[in-house]
Amino acid sequence: MLGRSLKNRLFVFTGNDQLSLLLEVVQPGSPISPLEVLGRTDTPPIADVSLPRLLTTAGSLRGSLAVVLPLHFFETVSVSLPAIPDGAIAQALPYQLAKLVPLPISDYIYDWQITERLRDSLQLMVYLYPAKDFEKIKASLPSGRLEIKYLEADVFAACALLEKEQRLSADHASLIILIWQNHISLAVYDHNRLALVRTIKVAQPPPATEKTALEQTVAEQTEIVQADSTPLAAEVETTLTDLLEPDLSMESIVGDFTPAADQTAVDAHGWASDDDAELLMAGWDILNPGGSSNDIPLASAPPPKIASTAEDCRRNYCRQVVLEIMRTRDYYVSVMKGRPINQIYLGSSDGLRQELKSDNIEFLGLDLLPLAGENDPDSESFPSLLRALALGAGIR
Repeated sequence: MLGRSLKNRLFVFTGNDQLSLLLEVVQPGSPISPLEVLGRTDTPPIADVSLPRLLTTAGSLRGSLAVVLPLHFFETVSVSLPAIPDGAIAQALPYQLAKLVPLPISDYIYDWQITERLRDSLQLMVYLYPAKDFEKIKASLPSGRLEIKYLEADVFAACALLEKEQRLSADHASLIILIWQNHISLAVYDHNRLALVRTIKVAQPPPATEKTALEQTVAEQTEIVQADSTPLAAEVETTLTDLLEPDLSMESIVGDFTPAADQTAVDAHGWASDDDAELLMAGWDILNPGGSSNDIPLASAPPPKIASTAEDCRRNYCRQVVLEIMRTRDYYVSVMKGRPINQIYLGSSDGLRQELKSDNIEFLGLDLLPLAGENDPDSESFPSLLRALALGAGIR
């Protein structure tokens, strides 16, 4: 039996904020291909040492390399151009980007996608990656043996997997949410393209089964009191800021707008009950009248309840995730006038998906479908989200 062609082998370099992986897609083009782990390191993929360590562990490799990174490792910019031929975009785009990005355009490598074609303009989403970081990746590769096939954000690999599995409908839009440790990537897929992309920063608290710092401190001091039979001499100072208020920032969102809350739409979806009206109105706070499409300050979300336990922290976090899902959906449908979103795919641990479903599914009105299969054979080795992205990268 003949082995795989060396020059046709496909490797994937991916990771999150805490982990980097080098994988081989055993059967490129198949959404159920086995994945072989060639290397793993407990550093993020943007760290200088990550890829060299992985290549040293993997040994001699030859073939193509796909690099798939979370969206928050990129800068994203919404750009409007006059209605010009597609072939002229490459010449016109640098002049527009130079006005929008903080560094010289030569400091980035970038690619773009047309998100909307209007009669007199083109709307683009541009994805920028630091050129120096890309050159470090190239410099780490063995000369003449590994070639970078492409560098892409997580949402593209996720869409590729869903397309290959024929889970994206042509009749309506779909929302894809990818949950990382400290960020969330959100994308609306409609008319065979990513029509809206955004990333937010919100830290994921520990599972409810783990004690928070406050609980641990109280428990330890209770043990001291019981052991010494004397009262504690001083109060314990514990800052709850990190537990209560996720650090939110929207990196990008498509389109200029001047919104108005549509009560008819609210009634039609049945969202304005006593329990969820607060969520709905907070969702509309994202719509900043007169704001720039690339600089949208988020209004404060409803203040979470005091989180004195890990369970409270998880509940507040799940509430914030649902809020961002609703913001994205409502903005796309009501402001961008997109088609209704009838599917929501969630890339995360299955435990978190169940947490979100148990307490918040009534706010969404739709089920949260798993991005990857429920019975992930590699779940013990590495996160299922990374497996899904690696498979999506290997499908093309």
